[in-house]
Amino acid sequence: MNEPHPIRQLPAEAKVFLQVDQSWKEIMRRTDDRPNALRAATAPGVLEMLQAGNVHLEKIQKCLEDYFESKRTVFARFYFLSNEELLDVLSQSKNPNAIQPHLVKCFSNIRHLDIQEHA
Repeated sequence: MNEPHPIRQLPAEAKVFLQVDQSWKEIMRRTDDRPNALRAATAPGVLEMLQAGNVHLEKIQKCLEDYFESKRTVFARFYFLSNEELLDVLSQSKNPNAIQPHLVKCFSNIRHLDIQEHA
C-alpha cells in the first residue's frame, strides 16, 4: 500500500474543494461583520454562494465515492471499512501504526501488528 495521498489522486476535486472552502470562509467573515443572523443570512450573494458550494461538494463526494470503490475493487477487504475509515487508511498509508485500529475490521483474528523498522 504505497499509494499517494487521496488528494494527489483527485487534484481537480481538491482544487474545487479549496475554492468552496474559501467561499465558506468569506461567508463566515461577512457573518462576523453582521451580528444579526437574519441580515447575515439574507445578504446579497450568500444564498447563491451556499447553493453553488453545495453543488460542488456533491460532485466531490461522488468522485470520492468512485475513488473508494476503485480501491475496494482492488482490495475487497476495504468493503469492511466506512468511507471515513478508508480515507484514514489511504491517507496514512506511509504510517502503518496509524492504520492499526482498522485492522480488526479488515481481518478477523488480527488485533495488532508489531511493526519493526529495518536498520
